[in-house]
Amino acid sequence: MNSEELERINALLDRDVDLREKVKEQVNELDKKTRTMVGVLNKIHSTPMDAMATLLEIVRPIILSCQDVFTSLADIIPANQFWRWKDMWANSLRTAVFAAALVEFLTTRSLLSLEEASQTLGIKKEWSDRVSLSAEDYLHGLITVVNELVRALVISVLLYYFIIQEIVGRVNRLISVWPTDDTLPAQGLGQLKAIQQKLATGLEDVSNHAEKEVGAIDNALERIGVLIALRKAPETQPQEKRNKRPRASSPSGTPAPAPSGIPNSRSVSITLPPRTSSVGPSGSFRDMKSKKDGVSKQPLQPGRKVAFRPPKDPGNTDENEWIIAIVTRVINAKDGKYEVQDAEPQEDGQPGQVYIAMSRSLVPLPDQTAQLGSPAHLSSYPIFPVKSTVLALYPDTSCFYRAEVIEARTDISSASSKYDPTYKVRFDDDDMPSQVVTAYRVVQWPAHFQVPPKANGAK
Repeated sequence: MNSEELERINALLDRDVDLREKVKEQVNELDKKTRTMVGVLNKIHSTPMDAMATLLEIVRPIILSCQDVFTSLADIIPANQFWRWKDMWANSLRTAVFAAALVEFLTTRSLLSLEEASQTLGIKKEWSDRVSLSAEDYLHGLITVVNELVRALVISVLLYYFIIQEIVGRVNRLISVWPTDDTLPAQGLGQLKAIQQKLATGLEDVSNHAEKEVGAIDNALERIGVLIALRKAPETQPQEKRNKRPRASSPSGTPAPAPSGIPNSRSVSITLPPRTSSVGPSGSFRDMKSKKDGVSKQPLQPGRKVAFRPPKDPGNTDENEWIIAIVTRVINAKDGKYEVQDAEPQEDGQPGQVYIAMSRSLVPLPDQTAQLGSPAHLSSYPIFPVKSTVLALYPDTSCFYRAEVIEARTDISSASSKYDPTYKVRFDDDDMPSQVVTAYRVVQWPAHFQVPPKANGAK
């Protein structure tokens, strides 16, 4: 490594540290706003319904002020780096969604959609490669709303229960001193009238609180019914279950002319010939092969993220699509049999689908929390040279596809842990000439999964 390369790496590291500090500053500001909102919304459990609107009006300006934070984040985050930085503000974003959805539900009895939540928080569609509200973060916010409503129901019922028990106890004590026959008490008629007045007041309180309790239960059941109805209501049918990459159109015999003013460099997609192996510099090939073998032999423990090739699905037209999954159970380590769960929730909001998978359908991903020297650490994975065939996560999706490395990453074994390396890759059948993918989501293409040749350039 010459001095120029070293200076370039140091400049990249300095820029990365500076960028991280700017992002952290905005995230801290967002944290303050969300903590304030949660503190105010916790008072809904002790606020009468007729005073609820006043309480919600305190939260609305704070929710709207989050728009400035997301605008600043969109200005700071470089293009195509959403998935690299999103974890820094994910928890705060989910809390902001919870606050916005709860205020909307308590005001209109309707559920805030993902698009409406993005609009409320000022997250624009054109920022999707930098700042975006993912379905996972949106659903986390809604689940918190449901939990909060259940909590409100329980607190309301318990509160009315203790109040009614105190009133009933007082009425029972008055009844116990009421004469059982027509004999006047020793205190005389005046004492009897006083007891009668207290009894009438007590019984009226019992009746009023019983009606309020019924009203509170009906109100809670209505809220739960609305949530159930909204959950069961058919939404606009998505074309696909998960967010997938756009597919390039099949090239025709005669390329269509490009519109005026638009370069024709990528007017049609080019189908790459199948590659059977990765060819790199001979000096590093042995090291890459040894690291690849080490990764493939490492045991998979519960909680480990993997790239998983799900079984063939009649609705899935891309058999070479892999997804992010999490190992949940080791069924038979000797035979390489595992239970894995899709990291992306299902369409109905339930946790991801569970599969039984063999090790040949799993590729362990580098763990960002692993210690240096661990088989799961990024330094234990090979550095793929240019023209290597890899399995890479397509940006802004949860799907992996076959790709070719067009710019290799730099070994970071001795670099700062804050530096997040990336590869520049070209996905098969993709209109984009290149895509930047974090090295934590780029792994060796499994040799036993060969892509069959395409006839006449057809997809």
